[in-house]
Amino acid sequence: MKIETFEIASGEKRILLLMDSKRDSSPDKEVLTYLKANGIEAKKEYSEERDGQEYNIMYFGHCYLEDRIGVDFLEGWIQELESLDSE
Repeated sequence: MKIETFEIASGEKRILLLMDSKRDSSPDKEVLTYLKANGIEAKKEYSEERDGQEYNIMYFGHCYLEDRIGVDFLEGWIQELESLDSE
């Protein structure tokens, strides 16, 4: 799983969670389970190809995620899970 933050207007940010559509990873499952258990829903979900790789993407408003889980916490958690998964 990857996380991207981008600014769409002054002070307005969006968060994308990108999951490899061909890889069934534990970190993806753990994050998705947490989001679902806590009623955190993406504004949009779609598939997109980037650099020859197909991703399932969840699109969130920055403030929405910040209020519910904390964006810095989520970024750190995803990085930690990915590093554990690669060991």
